[in-house]
Amino acid sequence: MRVTSDVVWSIALFPVVLSVKIHGDLLEIAQSTGHIDAFVQFQPFNFESKTMARVNSLLESRLPVMTAYAGWQEFAGESEMQLTADQLARGIRRQTVMEILLKHAEKTQGPTLHELQKLGYNAKSFWIDNSILIKQAPLYLLTMLVQLAQSEEGKDIISLSPNRVVARIPPMSRMTVGGLYHGRSLFETIDLSENYIPWHLRLIKADKVWKHSKGKGVTVANIDTGVDFIHPRLKGKYRGIDSELKTVKHEYNWFDPEGLAVLPYDCHGHGTHTMGTMVGDGIGVAPEAKWIASQGCDSEGCSQERLLASAQWVMCPTDLNGENARCELGADIVNNSWGGEITDDASMTWFSSAVKAWLAGGVFPIFAQGNSGPACGTVGTPGDLEDVIGVGAVDQFGSLAVFSSRGPGGSRLGHAQFKPDYVAPGQAIVSCKPGGELVAMSGTSMAAPHVAGVAALLLSMKGDLKFDELRALITKTINTSALKEPQMGQQACYGKRWDHFPNYHYGFGLVDAEAAAKYLLKEE
Repeated sequence: MRVTSDVVWSIALFPVVLSVKIHGDLLEIAQSTGHIDAFVQFQPFNFESKTMARVNSLLESRLPVMTAYAGWQEFAGESEMQLTADQLARGIRRQTVMEILLKHAEKTQGPTLHELQKLGYNAKSFWIDNSILIKQAPLYLLTMLVQLAQSEEGKDIISLSPNRVVARIPPMSRMTVGGLYHGRSLFETIDLSENYIPWHLRLIKADKVWKHSKGKGVTVANIDTGVDFIHPRLKGKYRGIDSELKTVKHEYNWFDPEGLAVLPYDCHGHGTHTMGTMVGDGIGVAPEAKWIASQGCDSEGCSQERLLASAQWVMCPTDLNGENARCELGADIVNNSWGGEITDDASMTWFSSAVKAWLAGGVFPIFAQGNSGPACGTVGTPGDLEDVIGVGAVDQFGSLAVFSSRGPGGSRLGHAQFKPDYVAPGQAIVSCKPGGELVAMSGTSMAAPHVAGVAALLLSMKGDLKFDELRALITKTINTSALKEPQMGQQACYGKRWDHFPNYHYGFGLVDAEAAAKYLLKEE
């Protein structure tokens, strides 16, 4: 049975009587095309609940005991390799959170999901934000779901929205910097000699920490355009390759949400570059950390579907069939060099639940702040969420890059008015290019992985470091003296000058890996 357009427009004309929000032009597109890929959002899990408080208390009190009995694990293609106590403890926390969210999803969305599947619809469940994606949902089905949401049976349905492309990666040609930069060749001293440290690592003093930590025992991930896993500066850090046993295992180490690419690859170049900055030989902040990756973005951009699937996978990776999740193999730190503009409530909130799940599971979320500068109030989302670290970009002289987005951010619905949090090198950064080459690229996308790398160094030093502790540590030890007047734009944003910290240009300031490590050693 097909519902008439009169029903659809009556819904649109009288939204005050609806308990469900309809975002964007969902119904209009469905009416004009006959169908649309649509998300049905259900009540998210309350991480502030008494239930979660009890779980946190149990995890804190029993993790050492639970870790001691975890035993030997199959890991990274090796038949037997024991994870460290810290790795197991972090995995147990992620596993616990995933199981809680799975149970919540089954309770709230389960009946709707089962009915959709029984009717033959292609419906995919996401536990990380408690949503269902319906592929090619017809207009009459959407209107039926709207009506269902008004009943007791559908009381947990809170919104319907299209599966949108929420971020786009600029073409390589627009991000690549060639020739000379401030009169010097970008590649004149790029080599693998032990004594050479690239300027972007020196500026944040990452090399000063390497005598204490190079990120060993930490797993980093990026949600990006993929990674060239055989790049000479990256293949030794890919967790799927065991150089001693000469084995390769992509299962649990690489994820293509479309299920098409069994081998890691980069459809753009962006993801290989950001991974190189995190862990690459001679150019990476944390060269002994291991990496895994999810291709959350393709050549067309980053869709809500791909990003949510990636958010689940980096927390609890699955096998090649998308089953048998193993949270102990999840990422400790996730770099997200993607983001978009705030256009409506849906664009502000759609990734919030995923971030909350990451934080509950002990996963550190690092985001690029956006490249819409030099105007004030241009920070992107989800980098402006209060519960993530949003990173702006500076050049080699410590001056804010022209493109680096400036605060403030939206001050409602969990978005922090104060952004960016910190800045890091992001202009003319030399890192990995697919095919075994190097390339210089600019953007806050290049700045964020510096902070992710610093997080890996510090987590390697203190395996039970919490995200709030990481933020406090970086903030206490921030470097403001190295920062210079911005290249362009206003000297003050909404009354806050660039040289009065914290501010909307540089946030708290430039990340200082050495100072943070020293403070951590002093505390230990």
